[in-house]
Amino acid sequence: MKKIILSICFITTSFFVFSQSNKVVSSIERQKESSCYTGESLSRCLPVTAKISTPNGNVAIQDLKEGDPVYSTDKEGNKVIVPIQMKTEIRLDVMHEFVEITLADGRKLKASASHPDANGKALNELNQGDVLDGSAIVAKESIIVSDAITMDILPESLTKAYWADGVLVNSTITEFELETKLFEEEEKRKQDELVFDFADKEAEFPGGVTEMMKFISKNITYPDMAKEKEIQGNVYVQFVVKNDGSIADISIVKGLEEGEETGIHAEAIRVIKLMPKWTPGQVSGKNVNTKFVLPIRFMLR
Repeated sequence: MKKIILSICFITTSFFVFSQSNKVVSSIERQKESSCYTGESLSRCLPVTAKISTPNGNVAIQDLKEGDPVYSTDKEGNKVIVPIQMKTEIRLDVMHEFVEITLADGRKLKASASHPDANGKALNELNQGDVLDGSAIVAKESIIVSDAITMDILPESLTKAYWADGVLVNSTITEFELETKLFEEEEKRKQDELVFDFADKEAEFPGGVTEMMKFISKNITYPDMAKEKEIQGNVYVQFVVKNDGSIADISIVKGLEEGEETGIHAEAIRVIKLMPKWTPGQVSGKNVNTKFVLPIRFMLR
């Protein structure tokens, strides 16, 4: 009887260095550009309990997320449903002023003093008798707090308007903030897709190489046709260990002459697909995608 021997060895490919491109703006600089920057005496945002008008009813701004639908207006003032393009949150550690405005029709709005109405006018510039969203202001109260979280949203509409506590107001999130956010997301996406040939700390099968050899030996099956034709040799399988430890992009980079026909290539790929999550590789302390080439030796004796 012929004895089947399956042996493996562990190979990584050549080394290259990646350095992430400098971001256009740091998170601190971004805060300074933001209308909600905590270093300013007035923050133009809403309290977390502010109710935002959505197709699903009035929802607290703290419970909304980017992509959720909200009501906004188009250029003609028509009510439209659009997704939230961006949401900001700032914790204030300085004295901060909210204003609570009561309208003649019974609506009440509580917001940061400098939050703009739909026309861009700061709420603290409005006085009793002025009209806000079609109703006269009958009362206005200033509320000073020393610790608060303020939030704002940016609807995906040209007007940037939305309803808070039933009152039409405008977003304070700037185009610069949005562009910075989109840039940072794109940079992160590119980094998440980047595959390293070598890492500071290599990805590792649970328990190390010894356990990986045991796993492959236990799970692999020598295809019958390959045994009948006495096909043997090394099959080099390439795959990527993702930054979450999962296995992806499995392919044969060097196989055997009849590996496809006899099922050896398919069997090598199948057993790699069965692998549990690895401990991902790291570069500069961050989990990254790493590429591996693993030779699996099929031998008959």
